[in-house]
Amino acid sequence: MSSTIPIHHFGDDLESEIQLRIVPLEKRTSYDTSVPHRHNYYEVFFFTKGGGNHMIDFADYPIQSKSVHTVFPGQVHLVRRELDTHGYVLLFSNDFYYLNNKGTDALSDIPNKLRSNFSPVLNLPQKDYAKAEETMNSMAEELKSEGIFMKDILKSSLDVILFIIRRNLENSSRSEELK
Repeated sequence: MSSTIPIHHFGDDLESEIQLRIVPLEKRTSYDTSVPHRHNYYEVFFFTKGGGNHMIDFADYPIQSKSVHTVFPGQVHLVRRELDTHGYVLLFSNDFYYLNNKGTDALSDIPNKLRSNFSPVLNLPQKDYAKAEETMNSMAEELKSEGIFMKDILKSSLDVILFIIRRNLENSSRSEELK
C-alpha cells in the first residue's frame, strides 16, 4: 500500500528558489489533496478556525481552532476540513532549514518530542498561538519583499516558530510527568 501513496516534492508543488512558503488553506494546489499523500518537506498547519479531521500516519486527529499540526517528510496525511475551517500551512524543505544553520537545532528535537508524545497535534495557549501567527505574517511580508538578507530573516523567523512549538511540547511533557 505504501508504494501506491504519492509523494510530492517541494519543487513539484511550489516554484521558487526559496524553499519556504506560507499557503492559506483555501488555496488550491496542483495535486489531488483528496487522497492520502506524502511530502519530501515539512508542513506545519496553523488552524485559526477548526473543523474536520486530519489523518496523519493513518491516525485521525480533530482539527480544532488555534491548533498546530505537524507533518514531517515521508508521513502519510490527508486533511478533511470543514468549509468554514481556516488557517495556513507553513511549508519548508530540509535544505532551507539547514541553510547556514548555526547554534541549537530546534527542528531535530521536535520530531522526537512529537513522537514521544504520540501526537503530531498541539493546542497552543492563546499567547503563543498569537506570537506564532504574528511571526508567520511577518514571514509572508518578507517573502514579498525579496530584500537583502531575506533568507536569513525567514530562517530566523522559522526558528522562532519552531522554538514556540518546542517550548510547548517541553511544557506539556513536563506536565505529563508530574501527573
